[in-house]
Amino acid sequence: MHDIPDEIWAWIRRELPDEGFRTWLWRAPEETLRSVLGSAYENVLSADSVDARALSVVKDELVASLPRACACPLLVTKQWLGIWAKTTPAMIGRSFESVRKRNPWLSLLRCRTCGEFWYVAYDTVDDGWYFERVTKDRARAIGEDDDWPDTFDEFENVWPNDGADRSKEPPAGFLAGVAMTLLD
Repeated sequence: MHDIPDEIWAWIRRELPDEGFRTWLWRAPEETLRSVLGSAYENVLSADSVDARALSVVKDELVASLPRACACPLLVTKQWLGIWAKTTPAMIGRSFESVRKRNPWLSLLRCRTCGEFWYVAYDTVDDGWYFERVTKDRARAIGEDDDWPDTFDEFENVWPNDGADRSKEPPAGFLAGVAMTLLD
């Protein structure tokens, strides 16, 4: 299996704008791209840069055809997942191991397949998961120093009722993203 460049996954997840991807694409080594993308290479190059529908079709084809061992490459940096049969705590536990818990609803998880780290909030009030991708250095700071990101500090739904003044509004910037379509 070829290593898929991060720029391709970011473009598929819609975190890298089409224009930025095309600029990167024209600078990347053609031989590498052909070996990674296969027949999709021509589709990516020929898709009209102003035709969002054509580019969306190419992205969907890549989601279906690019080799990946887990869903992590398709999860946006701040991924929201609804809770249903395929995303129950037991199902999440099959793909991710708990590295450290901050409280019963906040955890540092690591993908059992690729080793990617995620700071995860489990919102049992509004039935959702919030996955935030974290670097290995950040995961180390959480594990060794109990130094957690502040992403969920003000989100009432993932804290015990301790009288603190927190918001019922979910944290900003989380998207359903392309991974949601794979879990239906």
